[in-house]
Amino acid sequence: MTSWLIPLLIFLITVVVAWRSPRAGLFWVVLAIPAYVIKFNIGALPTTLTEIMLWAVLVGWLTQHPLSHLRRLVLSYRPIGWELGLLFIGLVIGIVVSGDWRLSLGIVKGWFVDPLIVYGLVVVILGTPKIHDLVPVLMLSTLPISLTAIIQVITRQFVTIDGRASAWFASANYLALYLVPIILLGSYLLFEPRYRHSNFFFWLITIPSLIAVYFSYSYGGWLALAVGTLVIIIWQFRQRWQIWIAGGLAVVLAGLTQLSSDRVARMLDFRAQSSFSVRLQVWAADLLMIKDRWLTGIGLGQYPTAYPEFVGRLFPSPLEPAMLHAHNLFFQFIINLGVIGLIGFLSLLVRFFSWVARSSTGWAVSLTAAMSAILVHGLVDTPYWKNDLSILFWLLLAIASLTSLSKSATPAHG
Repeated sequence: MTSWLIPLLIFLITVVVAWRSPRAGLFWVVLAIPAYVIKFNIGALPTTLTEIMLWAVLVGWLTQHPLSHLRRLVLSYRPIGWELGLLFIGLVIGIVVSGDWRLSLGIVKGWFVDPLIVYGLVVVILGTPKIHDLVPVLMLSTLPISLTAIIQVITRQFVTIDGRASAWFASANYLALYLVPIILLGSYLLFEPRYRHSNFFFWLITIPSLIAVYFSYSYGGWLALAVGTLVIIIWQFRQRWQIWIAGGLAVVLAGLTQLSSDRVARMLDFRAQSSFSVRLQVWAADLLMIKDRWLTGIGLGQYPTAYPEFVGRLFPSPLEPAMLHAHNLFFQFIINLGVIGLIGFLSLLVRFFSWVARSSTGWAVSLTAAMSAILVHGLVDTPYWKNDLSILFWLLLAIASLTSLSKSATPAHG
């Protein structure tokens, strides 16, 4: 009984909250994004705390005006109908090729259906006038993660075997993948004249996040943060070239300080096992998978099973005989969904940047910086293919969609 009683109570409480205030219910979900690690089983159906709350908000909101609200939700996807169609085809192919329907449908539910519901609810519940309220809530979701990571550093009680801060995530890279885009998106509050009163709040949340990212020792995360910050600096001081050149030099100097570190030395020694040398072998195996299965991919959730075969064909004694994912965002899409799914994802990115280019508000730079960080980090890791990261991606899309429709003449950063 207790296995379903707790999730049922959470569901019912959230339904009531969402029925009375859909906006409050939606903010609960955003706050609970990192809580996907809390898992439940309702009968044979696996679920998470975040998912239970999300579906409860959907039910609570729909019960207000079922037909009209459902119609609004469906219409919210019209601007990305073409892209969703391509993704749908890729997902169907990925399910069929996989052969493991239970695993594949779980991936579809957790990494596509749930994030799409978040996208639709943000568009129809918040709308353009209230979209800025989402940023502080999203930033607050990082605070427990950052503080946990800092406590790990102080107590030297790490989850990872390599002694890197990761909070409750299995990998320190996961920590950086979630925190960095939110730090950059939060810069909206820092530079918008209307929200200058929020500067203290921004730094109160951002400083612990920056400390956590530093002690994650995720070079991909550092690079993503540097690129995103450079986007902001170049735009903010675009007429003062001395400042953004100085900012670029500061980033380079920060990188140079790490050249003498043991971790960098291991990365540059291709004869020894390091994160970079392992990735080189992983990418070689990825390219072989793509060459063999470019049209259909290998199927959803099949990468850990397929990797040993493909890497073994290239390296008789691979540095890592087992691997969970492709360590590249774009490789992962074509490997999982085939070329049609990859085209769907790339089309979403084109749509995102076209929305940002049309935005008449100050969101443009922060959104560009946040998405740039995801894409840069995606060159060496796999953002999106995780519950929290997929929701974060679709949140950025929802914000871009709404800001492109904004009629306010709020000036951009600077």
